[in-house]
Amino acid sequence: MYVVIRADLEPGAQGTQGIHGAIAFVMEHPVVASYWHIKSNNLVFLQVPNEECLQHLAARAEDAGFDHSVFREPDFDDTVTAVVIEPAGKRLVSNLPLALRAEVAKAA
Repeated sequence: MYVVIRADLEPGAQGTQGIHGAIAFVMEHPVVASYWHIKSNNLVFLQVPNEECLQHLAARAEDAGFDHSVFREPDFDDTVTAVVIEPAGKRLVSNLPLALRAEVAKAA
């Protein structure tokens, strides 16, 4: 499963928002999440620069037909803070850097 967060948030918020997104995915797509958990349980934590990039990624996942979840944080004015994509969506995120790293994220 691919958890993508915003690099423009503080590291603590990035982690929290990623977890919120993963929980949302499990709740919204329980069959896919169960299969993922049994078959691989691999979790990749990635980042994009900002909310606009997350929205673009979510739109690409939707257009490609991949199960995904978009998490909006009420404490951040309901902005999109995380997008989680099923394992089959690897090609959509293969160019993204790992989250919580020192280098700045590049646009999706």
